[in-house]
Order: sequence, then structure tokens, then C-alpha cells
Amino acid sequence: MESTRKRPWLAAVLALPVTGLGHLYLRRWQRAVGWLLVVMATTVLLIPSGVVESPLTLAGTSVSEAAPLFFVVGLSAIDAFLLARRENLVTEIHSAQRCSHCYREHEVDVAFCEWCGVSLPDSSE
Repeated sequence: MESTRKRPWLAAVLALPVTGLGHLYLRRWQRAVGWLLVVMATTVLLIPSGVVESPLTLAGTSVSEAAPLFFVVGLSAIDAFLLARRENLVTEIHSAQRCSHCYREHEVDVAFCEWCGVSLPDSSE
């Protein structure tokens, strides 16, 4: 099964309005549920009661009251972005476009990395 490149910016943008959606795009089911649970716990523990009228709105809430929630959602988006970048890097390494030692790009048909001299696996397989 060949892995496709993911768009880090799309993962981050999807994670902003709906926590965990960026991780679902990356097919990281447990991580998506984990972030959703962190947001729920933050809402219950750190947001003053009566501030959130419904689970989907923050109408009438000042920015300072909802700051912990915005912080956690921002961390979720950053995590989705970095996770997508890391998955793309691993895909490039496995497809022999990058050196597994220094992570720099190299030609597909070379026997060693021209940057660090490490022997590269045969990419003709």
C-alpha cells in the first residue's frame, strides 16, 4: 500500500473549527479522540460554569474566559500540522527521496548520500 502525501496546512485548518478533525484527516483515530477529550476536560475544568450556554457556542463569552479552550484548540491544530509534516518526511525517506541519516534530498539512483556519505538502500526494489 502506497502512502500519499498529506497537506499539513489542511490538517491544521481542519483542526481549528472541529477539534480532532485534522487528526481524522491524517487517519490518527486515537489521537483525534484524545484531543477531543482534552478539549472537553478543559471546558469542564477551566471554563467558568454558565459561560458556555451550549456545547457548540461560546456566545457572550469574553476572550479571557475562553482562553484555555482556545489554547488547547490551537495546540491541537499545531499537533496536526507537525504530524502531517512528519508523516510526509517518513514517506519521502521510505521512497528513497531523502537520506535516512541527514534527511536531505538526493537523487533516486545514487548509492550514497552526497551530503553525509551514508550508504543508501537500493531504490530499484
